[in-house]
Amino acid sequence: MGIKHAFIKDSILKHNINKFISDRYKQAGITRVDVQATPMLTRIIVYCKYPQRVLSRGLEQTKQQISKLFNVQNPQIVAIQIQNERLEPKLVAEFLARKLELGGNPRKLAESMVRSIIMNGAIGAEIRFSGKLKAKNAESTSIVKRAGYLPKAGYPVNYLLHAKAVANTKYGIIGIKVTITPADIKLPDKEIRQVELPKNIASASNI
Repeated sequence: MGIKHAFIKDSILKHNINKFISDRYKQAGITRVDVQATPMLTRIIVYCKYPQRVLSRGLEQTKQQISKLFNVQNPQIVAIQIQNERLEPKLVAEFLARKLELGGNPRKLAESMVRSIIMNGAIGAEIRFSGKLKAKNAESTSIVKRAGYLPKAGYPVNYLLHAKAVANTKYGIIGIKVTITPADIKLPDKEIRQVELPKNIASASNI
């Protein structure tokens, strides 16, 4: 099996397990699922608001189903409570969707959220809005606000956290994409001690 084929197969497996866990434990407030496969076991790390809702509901049955459905060895599930909602892209994207639906200004929201993410400890953040951002009959446009370190190539890209959401506003649908570079990202040739914010983001109001 070629390296590229193995990588694709691994990505599909992780996506399918992620979806299975997220669908099964909808009430746990899951933000992301990390799958670490080894020859001896498959470790499934569930980041969520309510870990006990994952650990107390038919956990053994869930592991048996995962093993059977996805042909993985010895699945082990660990649930970790999220510590900071501003560092979870899924929650950030959902929060921005609600704000946009209430009539929030897209540009100001994006700038304020990037600032908030960085102030809460991330070393990079990007907010992208795409769609009907202004008048009802206006053309679709995009707004992108970013700050800090956001790798575009190489293995550090694998450590970026992403999430998407959709806002249904009075002008139309707005797509939301959130990217966060966590502080614990492994950077062999770079050390980031402090993120310098662009002036428009540094002066943005709290959100």
